[in-house]
Amino acid sequence: MAKKKKDALEDLGFGSEVQSKKRFINKDGSLNVERTGYRNWTLYHQLTETSWLGFFMHVVFYYILVNSIFAVIYTFLGVESFGGIESENVWEDFSHMFFFSVQTFTTVGYGAMSPVGMAANWVASLEALVGLLSAAVATGLLFSRFSRPVAQILYSKHAIIAPFQNGKAFMFRIANTRDNKIMNLEAKVSATWHEEVNGKEVRKYAFLKLERNRVFLFPLSWTIVHPLNEDSPFYSKGEEMLQKMNVEFLVMLEGYDESYNQMIYSNTSYTCEEIVWNAKFKMMFYSDDEKGTVLELDKINDVEIMENL
Repeated sequence: MAKKKKDALEDLGFGSEVQSKKRFINKDGSLNVERTGYRNWTLYHQLTETSWLGFFMHVVFYYILVNSIFAVIYTFLGVESFGGIESENVWEDFSHMFFFSVQTFTTVGYGAMSPVGMAANWVASLEALVGLLSAAVATGLLFSRFSRPVAQILYSKHAIIAPFQNGKAFMFRIANTRDNKIMNLEAKVSATWHEEVNGKEVRKYAFLKLERNRVFLFPLSWTIVHPLNEDSPFYSKGEEMLQKMNVEFLVMLEGYDESYNQMIYSNTSYTCEEIVWNAKFKMMFYSDDEKGTVLELDKINDVEIMENL
């Protein structure tokens, strides 16, 4: 009973029946789960979670679409409903109406054109309202994207198995790419693997004990170490055995960002194909008389293979 309770606590939510050979967590921290059959899509989450390029593409598309719709309406009303221009051809009339729509939508109003008659004035008034509401929504979305706390944690491309305290240890390295201060940074590492139980292959989980799971400040790089000793589920297991078990190491970081005054989170994972055996990380910082301590972020992936091990 105690063992079942422990297994339930260490289950990360994927369940023991999941037998996919693919990784559970992608390198960017997203869950490797595809939802089918039903999707609760909202425009707000789409615009806040998409990339900056995607966000601005959505904004530009909306901007052109709305102004095009109103330009068609204005063209249908006829250019005689607007003072300052004369009718030429359909394309020229539409172009004039489109740029008049832009001026109304953005409340710029250069004054070269103005609506004449009730119909044109009512449509222009409606568009001015749509423009004000659109600007308010866009401002809120932009602020939401800028103010959302995002951890810029850089992970080493590979984890390593290196000598450690008369044995070996699983290690990977992280660094903060920003100059902001992250305090009380805590690391949690779990592992999941396939194991045969009573003739049936099931998925197992375990929280891994770390040599150190918290640092008060995070000014430099941090090599997170899981000793492969008697307390480790991978004690005395070699490279071929770990690959056969389809082991995946799941990483979760949590800390307090002084810039945002909020907690920040970051996660990733390492599979057996991303582990370098019998290696050690090269130093990525040094002392300088003028600059002080210099952290070289481009060297976070530098490893050195250790011979005769």
